Amino acid sequence: MPYMSKSDQLNLTPATEGLVASSLLLGAALGAMFGGRLSDKNGRRTNILTLAVLFFIATLGCSLAPNASIMIACRFLLGLAVGGASVTVPTYLAEMAPMERRGRMVTQNELMIVTGQLLAFTFNAILGTTLGESGNVWRFMVVIASLPAVVLWFGC
Repeated sequence: MPYMSKSDQLNLTPATEGLVASSLLLGAALGAMFGGRLSDKNGRRTNILTLAVLFFIATLGCSLAPNASIMIACRFLLGLAVGGASVTVPTYLAEMAPMERRGRMVTQNELMIVTGQLLAFTFNAILGTTLGESGNVWRFMVVIASLPAVVLWFGC
């Protein structure tokens, strides 16, 4: 947020900072509420592939956002993908795994999510330290989040 808030970037006020931060959470809540129904209707694999594309497009939209309104809209879409995937992927893994490996598979998925969060914080810290003077460093931080979407799409 501090990098986006600069006047030569998105020029966020405290109110727009709050909207940028909370729009993803609102989208995630709605995505989680409707993700299961969509996966029941369209199939889990199809739903995961669609969510991976949405995740990728929304991440690119966030990284290229010219103003706060576009950033808020893209973060909301990103939240829909995050929420939908958070309910669809564990169910898909549990259904696909043999009964004796089901618990381990879902646990490994959760471990990979936490590992991804750790890597995101680590890369952001490295980018912030090395490129912190660059006004667009936040765009590099955000675009890195498109990599898990690509891996999800190809993995499925």
